[in-house]
Amino acid sequence: MAQLQTTVVGDGADIVLLHGWGMNSRVWAALLPKLSARFRVTCIDLPGHGGSEAVEAPTVGVWVDALLAAAPPQAIWLGWSLGGMLAISAATARPDRVKGVVTVASNLRFVAGGGWPWGVSRQLFDDMVSGIAENPEETLRRFVALQFLGVRAGAEMVRQLRAAVVAEMPSRQALLAGLDLLRDLDLRRDVSTCRAPLRMIFGGRDKLVPPDVATVVTDHAPTAEVAMLDQAGHASFLTHPEAFVSLLMPMLEVHAS
Repeated sequence: MAQLQTTVVGDGADIVLLHGWGMNSRVWAALLPKLSARFRVTCIDLPGHGGSEAVEAPTVGVWVDALLAAAPPQAIWLGWSLGGMLAISAATARPDRVKGVVTVASNLRFVAGGGWPWGVSRQLFDDMVSGIAENPEETLRRFVALQFLGVRAGAEMVRQLRAAVVAEMPSRQALLAGLDLLRDLDLRRDVSTCRAPLRMIFGGRDKLVPPDVATVVTDHAPTAEVAMLDQAGHASFLTHPEAFVSLLMPMLEVHAS
């Protein structure tokens, strides 16, 4: 099984942080001081991302097994975008291992289709695949910019995130494997059977996960708690940290004990 890079800080109940596609655990740097003051936080780089090895078979089951092997035995999982989708998959596969799930800008199905219109267009997704095949670094740079489109975010924040991504840039193979997951994952059934408490945080100006997802997700996950940061985009924990933490902490405090 692939060895995944982990970083552990703090002391207390266990929290797992999973970043999104194309990124690495550096994205959590600003959030870590707040969380590690109360919890033991394990940041895991996704397979083939950051310092983690790639998996041999890039399927959701293999990715989830690798994440479970790297995670504490009992934890709340907080995942951003693809990381949140994988957290839901892990909670469904191993309810004994995941005490709760918080997703940030995660969809039930990333690409529109199959009776789910609330995703990115197939054209945009296919352009991402083509871009990674031809020029991974430039495609990731554009992807970072898209996450802040229409949101008040300083140029320095965009520059820092781009630098963090490029510093530990995934291989082309790992990026394409992650896109395969984003194309194929459909969590509508998973969230309907997931026994772990689920809280989903969305951004009102997100260009990758349409805000309307927040209004329909409870049709599939009736017990989920849904929160919206109206002025935020795809990376609310970066652009609106105080508001984000105020939404996050109550769920963590309730389910961490």
